[in-house]
Amino acid sequence: MAATSRLVIRARDLTVEDKRLGSGGFGVVLRGVWRGQPVAVKVTNMEKLREETRETGQEVDDDELMAGAMEDALIEAEPMLSLRHPNIVRLLGVCADKKHGLMIVTELCEGGSLASYLAKNGPPPPDVRDRFVREICEGVQYLHDHGILHRDLKPGNILLAEYLVIKISDFGMTRNVQVTSSSSAGGIKGTVNYMSPEALDPDNLGSPLWRRTYGRLDASLRSCVAVGLLSEAEVP
Repeated sequence: MAATSRLVIRARDLTVEDKRLGSGGFGVVLRGVWRGQPVAVKVTNMEKLREETRETGQEVDDDELMAGAMEDALIEAEPMLSLRHPNIVRLLGVCADKKHGLMIVTELCEGGSLASYLAKNGPPPPDVRDRFVREICEGVQYLHDHGILHRDLKPGNILLAEYLVIKISDFGMTRNVQVTSSSSAGGIKGTVNYMSPEALDPDNLGSPLWRRTYGRLDASLRSCVAVGLLSEAEVP
């Protein structure tokens, strides 16, 4: 309970600015200030949550919807409170108010996403590319060591901090309080173009049908990070 209470950020302590840093199926990311430091504030798409709730046949008012979303967010966020790694975006807490709804507050990465960086600059030079790959692997290994599986690892969910230090984001808060723009049918979570074949169809892994269906897609599904970093780059 103590860990959960430490996750709650009081609305009066958080200043949410109008500057938009990004957007997605979950809602928008805005710049904010908390305890004198700049932060990233993920504002959850509450209308999407209302639609999902209506689809289940439940009738809840906005207060109940907010309370349920807050409870889900705190349950999922609690294991992440103690995560500390130079290549993982640090979760700072969860907040809610009537204007913005549910908000997830994290450290701010001024460099934007790896996807934006690659789109603007093209494949990085070998030394930068190698460092990116190493830092991504170290961050993912840290998550695995703590029992956390990133279900949507892709350049858009990898951020860049000062000096282009890799920061993996969106590594947990997706199951209940965010809706990805990707596949969710049958319980599958992730972005189809970046998912491994076994994640796309785990029940038929290794079967002849599976090999016929996904075998030819191996190259494009091998690794979202590797393909993005190595495409058109000079490979030593």
